[in-house]
Amino acid sequence: LALAGRERLPGLKAVVADSAFSSYGRIGREKMLQIPVLGYFLWPFSPLIVSGGLSPEPVVANIAPAPLLLIHGDQDEVVPSSHSDRLFAAAGTPKWLWTLEGGGHADALTRFRDRTAPRLLRFLDYALSGDVGLLDPADQLRVAVQPR
Repeated sequence: LALAGRERLPGLKAVVADSAFSSYGRIGREKMLQIPVLGYFLWPFSPLIVSGGLSPEPVVANIAPAPLLLIHGDQDEVVPSSHSDRLFAAAGTPKWLWTLEGGGHADALTRFRDRTAPRLLRFLDYALSGDVGLLDPADQLRVAVQPR
């Protein structure tokens, strides 16, 4: 996400991310707070987490006009789904967020494969062709801006 948002990548047709985090600092703070007692002492130092400019949230809008698909389980205990919500809010269009109800971390192509794989293939067909008619019907309704 960060690379696609920081640089123009010739030939980029789409970006798909499953269970992505929005920033190093945010995920670092969340993980520190999960350490019993010690986390509360370490948390004030979380701004010192250096991302090297690789946090996706500040640059995700630059991925457009390439379509962006974010997939996240709403029960993800590794990276909370709020990270994908933040990325989706910051992204340009066209963009989609698939929330997997009951899904954990990176479950899209494992536990939810039967449901997501065919839909993902339709998304990739759309991204390669630009033909909105190839998208899953639920995704067709969400096309805010069609790519050139």
